[in-house]
Amino acid sequence: MDYMKITVLGCGVIGKIWISYFLKKKYQVKGWLRFKKNFFDFNIISSSKNKFSYQASCNDILHLRDTDILLVTLKSFQSIKVIKKFLPNLKLNCAIVIINNGIIEYKKLKDIKQPLFLGITTHAGYSINKNVYHVFYGETYIGPGNKSQYFSITTINILNQVLPRVIWKKNIFYFIWIKLSINCIINPLSVFYNCKNGNLLKHKHKILILCNEVSCLMKKKGYSINKNNLYNHILYVIFSTKDNFSSMLQDIKNLKRSEIDQINGVIINESKNFNINVPLNKRLFNFVKNKERSLIKVYD
Repeated sequence: MDYMKITVLGCGVIGKIWISYFLKKKYQVKGWLRFKKNFFDFNIISSSKNKFSYQASCNDILHLRDTDILLVTLKSFQSIKVIKKFLPNLKLNCAIVIINNGIIEYKKLKDIKQPLFLGITTHAGYSINKNVYHVFYGETYIGPGNKSQYFSITTINILNQVLPRVIWKKNIFYFIWIKLSINCIINPLSVFYNCKNGNLLKHKHKILILCNEVSCLMKKKGYSINKNNLYNHILYVIFSTKDNFSSMLQDIKNLKRSEIDQINGVIINESKNFNINVPLNKRLFNFVKNKERSLIKVYD
């Protein structure tokens, strides 16, 4: 498959994990950074403490123009603006695959001609300098984002060969909302208590309150969800990723803008449409926003 060309747009933790697996499979993969660089080095440290070193090329406009799959692992608040900027340089049959934590305004991308895929992942990790700690090996769910004439399921098969399991979900928005429900609990609570995910097991009462708020909203939106099942699933995710620092806590510690607006902010805004009260979501949202204002001078 070395003839396939891949560009990873957004080379954070998840982006680097994907790049490492593409390189292992001998794909022609290159990253894209906002900094003017031709390559970057990084290490992947597996859950078994094995260390693998990589060097990836990046910012190659000729490679971008011939790219077959554009994998977008940017922050949710960056995705739409950057994708639109890149569209003139993409082939019409270039598959755009977006893997986000939060909810973006997907309707703004519905008219693009390239095939669009939306997804979430349960892989988890954190970075310290050049080291990326891949602490949980999860799954990736991908579904349709538009009805492009160039749409092909081959993209999913390729991604599944590279970093399994990648699972096709026609009703991807249900799974996006499930991931959102997990993120709106684990992420802000980890910032509130300034802890790894595992330490949140000490605060099950707050987790249960948040599950109630989110499940009420999801039911109103037509998504079948049980509060107790959601609660148990989130406890499982917390335990499975107990050694991980949430992406939101990593952002705050690194003085970066978080995705709180696209996570808890979505819960708060959507709750207004259904007259649902979400006080703990509001409290955590305000706490993280105040953290951002006090710690972050310039957003990335």
